[in-house]
Amino acid sequence: MTEQVAIQTDFARNLSAGMGFLAQELTAGVTTAGVALPMCVSSGVLALSPLGADRVAEGALAGVIAAIVGGIVASAFQRSCFVTTMPSNSLIQASLLGSLLVALDGNTTQALLAFVGCVMLTGLWMMLIGPTGLARIVKLAPHPVVAGFVSGVGILVIKSQTPMLLAVSSWSGIMAADFSLATITRLPFGLALIAAMAMITRLAPKNPALLAGLIVGYVIYHAARLWAPDIEFGPVIGSIDIEGWAPVSMIEAASTLRLGLKHIWWTLIAGSLTLAIVGTLDTVFTLRTARNLADIQVGQDRALIGLGMANLVSPMMGGLFVSTSAALTAANYRAGGRMRTSTFASRAVLLAAILAFPDLIFSMPLVVLSAILVFVGINTIDRWALRTARQALLGDSAAGRTQARRNMAVVAAVALATVLGQPVVGAVVGVALACIVFMIEMSRPVVRRKEIVGKTRSRRIRSTAQTELLAIHERELAVLELQGVLFFGNADELAEEIPPAQRGASDHSRFPRRQRRRRLRRIDLAADLRSQRPAWSAIVLQ
Repeated sequence: MTEQVAIQTDFARNLSAGMGFLAQELTAGVTTAGVALPMCVSSGVLALSPLGADRVAEGALAGVIAAIVGGIVASAFQRSCFVTTMPSNSLIQASLLGSLLVALDGNTTQALLAFVGCVMLTGLWMMLIGPTGLARIVKLAPHPVVAGFVSGVGILVIKSQTPMLLAVSSWSGIMAADFSLATITRLPFGLALIAAMAMITRLAPKNPALLAGLIVGYVIYHAARLWAPDIEFGPVIGSIDIEGWAPVSMIEAASTLRLGLKHIWWTLIAGSLTLAIVGTLDTVFTLRTARNLADIQVGQDRALIGLGMANLVSPMMGGLFVSTSAALTAANYRAGGRMRTSTFASRAVLLAAILAFPDLIFSMPLVVLSAILVFVGINTIDRWALRTARQALLGDSAAGRTQARRNMAVVAAVALATVLGQPVVGAVVGVALACIVFMIEMSRPVVRRKEIVGKTRSRRIRSTAQTELLAIHERELAVLELQGVLFFGNADELAEEIPPAQRGASDHSRFPRRQRRRRLRRIDLAADLRSQRPAWSAIVLQ
């Protein structure tokens, strides 16, 4: 009898704990869906913007579909965790769609079908990158190259949304625009929303700034239309027949690709590779964020395979390219999400919202979505690039300023290629500069400076025994200051500087903690060797 009571008590306790965990996951899913909604709608509107103002509602629906379908497929294939997927790199998709429109003589239907094929090809690239381990090569790209590309994309996002805030159709129409008091209020309204979201991010970082900006902007917009109709804040997304929605015809997409392949093959390959590489970088950075948040191991290769499958299914359902989002993943974790249940719950909430409240979603003001995209573009600009620019101008040391200027030259070259050309052009320039930077770094001598201990002075205070020992062996000790990356190509140069009979100890104070642990084992080995033979060399790595 006592055993039965104990079993029932344990069962009740486990059931209560399981229900509490489930409630926490569901709550996190609802919160994450609220944060994801403005990002999905804005991303979809931007991605399909080359189709014109009359296809805005279609872009908003495509963004939500991508978040739902792509998020479910990616979460099902990756390990159970809180990493969240959403449509991303919308500007690259818009640039790709615009190129397809030009190549297909403005045929919108064929361009959309070709775009579907391009996104599916991107999924195949990501499925290839995952199991082959090519992601390790992609993430070795020099940070100035990545920072320049990301910053260029952020500037392009801001540039693309500025005409909406200025109440003009395009940049070319700014000079000929007839500004009035009714339309000029759109700019201060958008700037006020951007400032409000920036203030929320700074003062209350745990609160979803994008969702708050969307709600405040939505309420103010519709209140102004009701009580002050003379003020023109611009149009809303519009309406679309959700009941008439149908998956993309893959037969028509294949026929379009077959007929127009000779005109668009370069756009397909370059665009899909660019999306795959940028999506891989997004995944690497997001998984790193997840590990820092929860100290978990997330399979990088498995996650890329899952994203590849998601990008095969999402365009079939009328969605866009999807990738993992570090911001959305962090929001999910802060809301209590720990497993894939929270990601499934967030997709279910988005599906319920688009089915139950379509009028509410499609009545979102475009000026509010533009303000959200401008805010996202500002946050996309790499902060390291800004700090490096400041160091290049105001750095304390001449060597530091020189290094910063060299990095900023790479950042500026990639950013300008992205802004003045296209994101695909920026990616090509970035890859070329990455190769050049690698070759330059590898060609530098690995030994920057060599000093004999007997000819140098140290500020460190040592004991009498240490001083006497150094005095005896001062001509047998050398300090080698290394630079660059040590690998098989320049290891021989270092070996020539150290006699075979001597061993080295290293100063690892400037290395990250994880690298320092590996090098501490070498110090222990060097200490054992020094106890057996008095002659050794001290190597200082910087």
